[in-house]
Amino acid sequence: MSKTSFIYGIRAIIEAIESGKEIDKIYLLKGGDGVLAQQLKKVAGTKNISTSYVPIEKLDHLAKGNHQGAVARIAAISYSNLEEILEKTDLDTNPTFLF
Repeated sequence: MSKTSFIYGIRAIIEAIESGKEIDKIYLLKGGDGVLAQQLKKVAGTKNISTSYVPIEKLDHLAKGNHQGAVARIAAISYSNLEEILEKTDLDTNPTFLF
């Protein structure tokens, strides 16, 4: 089984979201409602990324370093919709798709 990957820090998470990185969940420091935290929550909301407010102990456990009050879990699997797959596939080769 692969190890779960995390991104630490508010600006790093915002940048990852804006660059199209697949993120499963964002953990935010409970009570941390600064300007950058609000910006992160807004950006996450536009991409329908789940967020949870957690105590600092949870963030410390996930990050093992300076997290700035935010940790994001990177998705283990990247999803595509059927239209994208069909556009990139040579249908003349009679491909097989498993769902």
